[in-house]
Amino acid sequence: MKHTKQILSFLGLLFAGNTFAQQKTTVADTTIKATTIEITQIYKPQIKQAKKEQYNPSLPPTDNSPSRFEYKVPQYPQNYNYKPTPLQALAIAKDSNSNTYKHYIKAGLGNLRTLYLDAGLSELRTKSTNTIIHLGLLSQKGDIKYQKQTVAVLNALTQATSQKYNYTIGLDASHHNFFQYGYDHVAIPNIMPSMQSLSGAQLSLTAAEKEYDRNKFKKMANIGLSYHTGSNNLGETGLSAGVAAQKLLTDSLTAEAGLQGNIAFFQANTYSANNGYLSLKLGGTFQHGNLTLRAFALPTIAQNQAQHLLADVSIQFRIPKAKASVATGYHSSLYQNTYRQLYLFNPYLSNYTASQTKSQEIFLELQKSFGHHVHASIRIGTWQYHNFATFVNAPISNPEQLMLQYLPTVSAFATQFALRYQLGTSLSVGGLLAITNYSNIPTNTKVWHTPTTRIHGDISWQVLPELHFTAYSALVAGNYAMDTKLAPILLPSYLDMGFGAEYLPLPKLSFFLNCNNLLNNKYQRWQGYQAYGINIYGGLRLKF
Repeated sequence: MKHTKQILSFLGLLFAGNTFAQQKTTVADTTIKATTIEITQIYKPQIKQAKKEQYNPSLPPTDNSPSRFEYKVPQYPQNYNYKPTPLQALAIAKDSNSNTYKHYIKAGLGNLRTLYLDAGLSELRTKSTNTIIHLGLLSQKGDIKYQKQTVAVLNALTQATSQKYNYTIGLDASHHNFFQYGYDHVAIPNIMPSMQSLSGAQLSLTAAEKEYDRNKFKKMANIGLSYHTGSNNLGETGLSAGVAAQKLLTDSLTAEAGLQGNIAFFQANTYSANNGYLSLKLGGTFQHGNLTLRAFALPTIAQNQAQHLLADVSIQFRIPKAKASVATGYHSSLYQNTYRQLYLFNPYLSNYTASQTKSQEIFLELQKSFGHHVHASIRIGTWQYHNFATFVNAPISNPEQLMLQYLPTVSAFATQFALRYQLGTSLSVGGLLAITNYSNIPTNTKVWHTPTTRIHGDISWQVLPELHFTAYSALVAGNYAMDTKLAPILLPSYLDMGFGAEYLPLPKLSFFLNCNNLLNNKYQRWQGYQAYGINIYGGLRLKF
């Protein structure tokens, strides 16, 4: 009888969410905050020459804690997020190779005029605060004229506490420079290509109550501000704000409600746009034994006053004796497609139009552990997209320009399989296969510059206490583009491999060596933009 009441209470929450969705609401035009465009559905190892994340080969214990209130936008396409653009995924990432020393500075040089700097400061503590700071710089120049890039980042995070609240303050600043070198250098030898740049910062603040009183709502709030500027006098300003509350109705049932709004304003010489949303979240989580049920309704007012009833519904059942779990569900969301989001995905983007993408996914996911060291997972999903963002080479007179093109409707069937062997912290070997089949595309059109097949593998090995080794490989295929006759072409598939090593002869001093694109393949992720080729660089790290 007790469980029956709990389930009836949970269904009541869902009915409340659907009732809200039917009410007519009028809100001013708003916009969404920038994010990345590709999202990993299973796991996302960082391909950098530093100690990788440790993956637990067994299923995690049942989570009995109250669920956190979050707004997460699933990436599309549903492919593994490995980007073998020369060195980008390799160098500018927070270094976590050693927990022995709180602070470090790392510097290196290499071929292709590579300049690499990396520094970190952690545990800068006061009585009530803790701050972490990370800085990075990567500069490189290829063999092709104007084949250059520069990336610099600054990340800072401060966690503060008061008697009643926990606060988190975050700052993310970056500077990117890329030349549009993807033209015929033999036919047009003296062209001066455009330089694409994007610089700016994001500042965020979140606050959450410490205690969780069963008789009261636990309240949370967030606010964020961002500004980015770039080529052609463009600028993009973003503002986000939200409030949320949670309440434990019973030992098994948690209710949640919240309101989140994001707005971004884009301004350039010839174009300006608002792009945002306002979303209400109603629902809850029911957890009993090995069964977890999540159901949320998100009535949303989007760009141009469009109204959507988004949803996040899933059910998961764990089988402890078999070390396995099975989950299925439905998820729908909006992707904002701000200029910053699209530029970070494709730095050679030549035009911009603000249009939001709506995605819907029905998925089935299985996870299984074998013994104490092997973990496998498979995820199958069907997707529906509206206004899917792609990139094509046009016009013919300027083939280096990659133009943004939205496809009205796209369907997809995606399969991802992951396998990992973990031996404590000394050895980790894993791989992932992601295959996506697109359909329901307009006639004579492809899902441009969106690979359909990705195979990835990586290894992290603590050979000796003083020697750490990493390596990766990635095969990318099924990438369509448009040639100078505006006909679809299939870009050649490519294999990218690399390795890294770090040796610690002294407690505070180590030497490192990295190699990217070991096979020296001059592949093209973007039509006309040849990869830099093999890149070897090394240097030293000082810890203090």
